[in-house]
Amino acid sequence: MVTAGWPVGLVPESADDFVDRAVSWLLDQAPADLRTSVVRAYPRALAYLVWLHVGAQTEATRDAYRTIRAELGRQLGPEALGVVQQGLEAEGARLLRLSREVDLVRSAIDRQAGRNQ
Repeated sequence: MVTAGWPVGLVPESADDFVDRAVSWLLDQAPADLRTSVVRAYPRALAYLVWLHVGAQTEATRDAYRTIRAELGRQLGPEALGVVQQGLEAEGARLLRLSREVDLVRSAIDRQAGRNQ
């Protein structure tokens, strides 16, 4: 059984290859540079870093939504500004969903690491 909110396409925590697949999934959510970073060899650290990264993206999207009218309202015009704000709302919702998914995966990796100690 998979936890509600679990990432679509990621094997459940009980799968034998969960940690390897989770690392791959996390790298898909992270900046491309992490694929060559030594951090990828440490699943707990990678999960933490991706969790922080998604949180920072969420905050940046919120900041953009709050300030875009004042910063770019004149350059974009009302119609374009509305479209951009809708896009930012959608991105914010996606990031919140992703943040929950990363948190679930992070917790599962922590449990796996605890079992293997």
